[in-house]
Amino acid sequence: MGEIRNFRSGNNGDPPSHGVGPRRLAAIIVGDIASYSRLMQADEEGTHVRVKRIERDLIRPSIVEHHGSLVKTTGDGFIAIFDSPVEAVRCSIVIQQNLIGRNASLPRDTRIEYRIGVNLGDVIVESDDIYGDGVNIASRIEGIAEPGQVYISGAIYEQIKHKVVCGYESLGDRKVKNITDPVRVYRVLADADAVGKTKGRRENILIFLLSLTLLVIATGVLWYLLAQAPGKVSEQAALPAASPNASPNASPAASPSPQPPPREGAAQRPQPSPSSASSPPSPAPVPSPSTVPVREPEMVAIRGGSFAMGSNDDPTERPVHQVTVRPFSIGKYPVTVQEWNECAAAKACGFTAIGKDDAPVSNVSWTDAQQYAAYLAQATKKTYRLPSEAEWEYAARGGTQTKYWWGDKLQPG
Repeated sequence: MGEIRNFRSGNNGDPPSHGVGPRRLAAIIVGDIASYSRLMQADEEGTHVRVKRIERDLIRPSIVEHHGSLVKTTGDGFIAIFDSPVEAVRCSIVIQQNLIGRNASLPRDTRIEYRIGVNLGDVIVESDDIYGDGVNIASRIEGIAEPGQVYISGAIYEQIKHKVVCGYESLGDRKVKNITDPVRVYRVLADADAVGKTKGRRENILIFLLSLTLLVIATGVLWYLLAQAPGKVSEQAALPAASPNASPNASPAASPSPQPPPREGAAQRPQPSPSSASSPPSPAPVPSPSTVPVREPEMVAIRGGSFAMGSNDDPTERPVHQVTVRPFSIGKYPVTVQEWNECAAAKACGFTAIGKDDAPVSNVSWTDAQQYAAYLAQATKKTYRLPSEAEWEYAARGGTQTKYWWGDKLQPG
């Protein structure tokens, strides 16, 4: 894992001999960039700039927002400490989801992806570092995590399992280096709908098995009837074809047979009417997506072109470079509550939004936005997606070349 792993595994998390800081129980996040050496070999300066920008714009603000402290960064990773396990996991999810958004428009082999491990443990806190098995376990969990994933220890899971709206997948007990006891590890399923989806899959399996069992029983009963009483079954099956002059007593409903075969019942299904209270109403037809009108967003066509992206005023934004954007169209207005709820009604979006119909929908994660774009594309048979970072900046600049859209200097108001 680079510097983080070398630092911790060399001394088993023991603090320097020159002094021991206070102990505290804390939630520890350890993050590390997957394939960092390959990225640096391919583009050393560009990768360094991108990593520093992610640290500045995403990792540090996310840690502060969730009431944590950044202990240190190590070139290809970071360590953070939190009083709350809930906030530590929420921070990890936010970082990973935002990184997915940043990587969406990049080729797979150039994406910066973090592995994140979270653990709850007793640690020694120094002014510029933390030590102890609590840190080591977080590091080992991060080491087995997949790129873009958050793995947590059993200690963290027990604290957050009913408090964070997400799903969890148990990966069992794992034996990790320099730790005596196996560590229970869970994968965090960041999608807020993951729990419902998991339960839904299980329920669907149970329903399928139950239906299969009932089908086997019904087949057996039907076979028995056909084998034991072929004459009676044939006579009953022919009843619906009786002449129009037959008396009402000859109708299937008045048939003396206690077990009419399914075919007879299907052929004689009564139509619902106000006078037939005992007849169940026919289910309303479910409209297919193709018959439901979809509210398409108003789009603005953006001509392709080039613009200067970056800033020489900030080391992490250097150098200013020309970016060429191909022509595209972007939504003129934010997605509204009404538009979003049309997606939710079609079971394509994971939640129903609240608020006025024409208000912008809020509390939407990157995953949620991806679901809406996919729904829009499928329903309209047109190509909809989220804009890339360059496309968004190009559209928002509106052709300006100044530092800010109004000019080069900050002004009152």
